[in-house]
Amino acid sequence: MSPRKIFSSALILVALLAPVAAVSAQDQSAAFAANLFFSLCLIEKGNPDSPPQYPEFRLNRLRPDAEAMFLSGKPGKAWGANASFGNFVVSITDDRLCSVHVRRVAASKATEVFLLALKHITDGGAMQELPLEKKNYSYGTVVTRSFAYLPKQQDAFYLAVLSTTDAPDAPVQAIMSSRRRNGT
Repeated sequence: MSPRKIFSSALILVALLAPVAAVSAQDQSAAFAANLFFSLCLIEKGNPDSPPQYPEFRLNRLRPDAEAMFLSGKPGKAWGANASFGNFVVSITDDRLCSVHVRRVAASKATEVFLLALKHITDGGAMQELPLEKKNYSYGTVVTRSFAYLPKQQDAFYLAVLSTTDAPDAPVQAIMSSRRRNGT
């Protein structure tokens, strides 16, 4: 069974085991974001052609002006997904920086699912957490956790970054990003 199917099955199993009323919008939002991140950023390695191959995410290409905002002026593509439990954007630059932007999610939930996604991508390689960073903005503090991962069987390494805030006025409350270095 592929890593994507194992991870997706695990998230679905968690949702099924919890009583329906107990699955909050925060939990659903975090799980959906983690599934996007795991599938498109980690498994597909930020391949800009992969989002249309995942109809279950119901991603729609953004308008050029919105796309430019999420790509920070870099060439690439961006897609949006709107669900009853949240709004999401996946951006992939031409140099394969893949990011999942989550409009509303608790920082603790985003961190939990981000770490779970990283745990499921390991294959016995080395993972190292880099120093935690905090930065203040007009709407609140953003906490950034970064991880360097060197897979056992590959000649490349990955940098995975999670930025979160619980500030209610933040434009987004979580960004999960990944980029593969030294390879395609």
